[in-house]
Amino acid sequence: MSQSQWAWTNTDNLAAYFNMVCGDKWKVQLLNMMMFIGCLIGAALFGHLNDTMGRKKPLLMAQLACIVAVFLSAAAPPDGYWFMAFVRMAMGVAAAGQNQCVAVLSAEIAGKSRRGVASAFSGMFWPTGEFVLVGLAYGVHNWRTFTIITGCLSVAGLLLWPFIPESARWLLSQGRQAEATAVVQRIAALNGTRAPPVPLRTMQPKVDLAAEAEEAGMSATDAALHKDADAVVLALPGADAGGNGGEIEAAATECAVVGGAGAATVPGLQQPGSKAAQRIGLLDVLRQPKLLVRTLVLVFTWFSLYIVSYGVNLGAGALPGSLYVTFSLLTVAELSAQLMTAVIVDRTGRHVILSCGLLVSGTACLACASTTHSTARAALAVIGKYGCTVGMVVLGTFTTELFATPIRASAMGVFNEAGRLGSIIAPLMLMVGAAVRPSDAVYVPFLAFGLVALLAGLLTLVLPETLGAPMAENIDVSGEEWYDSMGRGWGT
Repeated sequence: MSQSQWAWTNTDNLAAYFNMVCGDKWKVQLLNMMMFIGCLIGAALFGHLNDTMGRKKPLLMAQLACIVAVFLSAAAPPDGYWFMAFVRMAMGVAAAGQNQCVAVLSAEIAGKSRRGVASAFSGMFWPTGEFVLVGLAYGVHNWRTFTIITGCLSVAGLLLWPFIPESARWLLSQGRQAEATAVVQRIAALNGTRAPPVPLRTMQPKVDLAAEAEEAGMSATDAALHKDADAVVLALPGADAGGNGGEIEAAATECAVVGGAGAATVPGLQQPGSKAAQRIGLLDVLRQPKLLVRTLVLVFTWFSLYIVSYGVNLGAGALPGSLYVTFSLLTVAELSAQLMTAVIVDRTGRHVILSCGLLVSGTACLACASTTHSTARAALAVIGKYGCTVGMVVLGTFTTELFATPIRASAMGVFNEAGRLGSIIAPLMLMVGAAVRPSDAVYVPFLAFGLVALLAGLLTLVLPETLGAPMAENIDVSGEEWYDSMGRGWGT
C-alpha cells in the first residue's frame, strides 16, 4: 500500500515522525542498535579515560555529552532519520561512559564489607529512572516534548557533580598521596568520624619477608615491623572489636598508612617504585592460562547478561497486554532484584548469586518461548528480567574485585564492550524472530536468550569467590598467586 492511501491517526510518536512502518519498520530496531553501537565505542573510550584521567572527570565529560546528544535528538528534522541515528550513537557513547564511571567509582570508594551494598544501591537509580520514564511517557505523548524533559533532568544531575569525590584508589595508583588522603578524610568527616592525619600509600606486592630480611642483613621480626601491611582498615577511636563504630572502610581502600616523607624504609626490601615491584598489565593477565580462562568466562557472562536484559526489555512490545503495564512490571522486577541482592551480596558471596541469577533467567526465557499463554508469557518474562538483574548487580562488583586498580577500568572497558555487543545483537535477534516466525515473534529470540543465559550460569561457577578479599592495588607479575588467594570456584 502506498503512503498516499493511508494517514497517521497519531503523529506524536517517533515511528510516525520518520514513517518507520511497513518496508521501513526495520528502522525502529536500527535506532536501538545504533544506541548500543555507541555504547560499545563508549566502553572502550571511557575505559581508557578512567585509567588515565581518573573517575570523576570522565564522568563529567560523559554527562555533558549525554545532555548535548539528548537536545540534538529533539531537534531532528522530519527527513533526518540518519541524523537521529548518529545522535543516538553519540548518546550511547555517553551513556556507556556514565555507567562505567559510576560502576568503578562505587566499587572503589567503599570498603570490602560494604562494596556489594554500595554498588547495588547505586544501581537502584536505574530502575527508579525507568519508573520516571514510564510515568512521563504515559502523561507526555509527544516524543519531542518527552525528549526535552529528559534532557532537563540530565542537566539537573550536574548539580550533584561537585559532591562526587575522586577515587582515592586511583589517586594512590598515580602517586597522588596527599589528594587521596584528603578524599579519605572528607569521607570520614561526612560519616561523622575522623581519619588518622597521615598520608596513605598504596599496598606493595607480597614478598617473602624471611628471604628479604636475610638479604637485607636484618631479622625477620625487624623486617615485619617495617613492612607495609597487606590490607589496613583504619580503625578509629571508639571502634569495637567487631569492626563497627568508627571503622572507615570506605576509601581507606585497604591501603597501608605511612608517615609521609619521613616514613621509615628498609634497605633491601621492595619499595613501590622499584623494578622488583613490577605491576601487572591487562596483557599479562591474558598470558596466564588460568587467568585467561576466567577472563573469557567473564567476557561471555557480560555478553549473556546484556543480551538477555536488553532483549527482554526491547521485546516487551511483542508481549501481550499494555506496553506501559508490561514495562512497569519489568521495572518492578528490576528494582526488587536490586533490593534483594543488596541485602545478601555481602553475606552470601558473588559467584553463586551470579550463577543463580543467570540460571533463573535462562530457565524463565526458555519457558517463555515454549508457552503460548499470554499471561504466562508476561509473567515468565518478568521472572527472566528479575534473574538477569540479580546477575547484573553482582557482576559489576565482582569484576572490579578481580582486577587491580591500575588496570581495573581498562578491564571493565573490555567486559563492557562484550556486554554492549550483546545489547547490539538483542534487537537484531528480535528482528530475526519476527522474520522467521511472524506469528510468534517471541519464540526464536527468547529461546536463544534462555540457552545463552543457562550456559553462562554454569560457566560462572568456575570463577573464584571474592567476598571479603581486599581489592588489589598493585599485583606483581606472578598475579596468579593473588587470584589463588581468593576463594576457589567450582572445578578450579
